[in-house]
Amino acid sequence: MTQANSFDLVQKIAILNHELTNYLNTLIDFPGISANNYFYLMKLYQEPGITQSDFKALVQLNQSTVTRAVNALIKLGYIRQRPTKDRRSQKLFLTTSGQKVAEALIELLQRINQDLLSTTNVDARLMQIRLHLRQIQCR
Repeated sequence: MTQANSFDLVQKIAILNHELTNYLNTLIDFPGISANNYFYLMKLYQEPGITQSDFKALVQLNQSTVTRAVNALIKLGYIRQRPTKDRRSQKLFLTTSGQKVAEALIELLQRINQDLLSTTNVDARLMQIRLHLRQIQCR
């Protein structure tokens, strides 16, 4: 792969990421949930009871970003905390409403993955996402 082709691929991936983020934001229909924070619910669905420190390692973001996101999701009623024996840390769990949202997100993400993986060309995927976005915006 030439240097120009490498740059072109990186640029297309960046564009695809941007388009996919916009696409997810149009499809996610839960208060306070977006392409920037849905994965917190998904991780807690997969690993209930992890601590915030464990969470930081799982999502590979800095501690203040994780803390802000977790606190916002607690205020929205999607996550609850439970103290551990070491009172400096808290275990995180989904609430009933967080569980329902996570299950709905799993179905949504499975549909999106199937749609995207049915096309192998990055340009075709971009066009597919743009088409979906236009259809949603026209509603």
